[in-house]
Amino acid sequence: MIIKIIKKKKKKKKKQKQKQKKKKKKKMMKKKKKKKKKKKKKKKKKKKKKKKKKKKKRRREKNEEEEEEEEEEEEEEEEEEEEEEEEEEEEERRRILKCDKGTCKNCHNQ
Repeated sequence: MIIKIIKKKKKKKKKQKQKQKKKKKKKMMKKKKKKKKKKKKKKKKKKKKKKKKKKKKRRREKNEEEEEEEEEEEEEEEEEEEEEEEEEEEEERRRILKCDKGTCKNCHNQ
């Protein structure tokens, strides 16, 4: 009888220990899962930040390229205008020189 009671107590104790062990394991797993989730979230955030930074850099480079192209076009237009003005001035000089020689019919016939 006493042996049965002792065996029962041992069995109960063993069961309790197992239950506690199971509970501890469950808690640890939960903690691990939470940590993993947090790590994953952090990684995702970092990746997103990196992607955003890359996108911003690309956009900035594209804008700089566009600005450079616009500046080049403006410079070309200015050069063309200067060349046209020089050509007009040269033409005006030639006309005046012709007129001085007396060969210009428009000026001398009137």
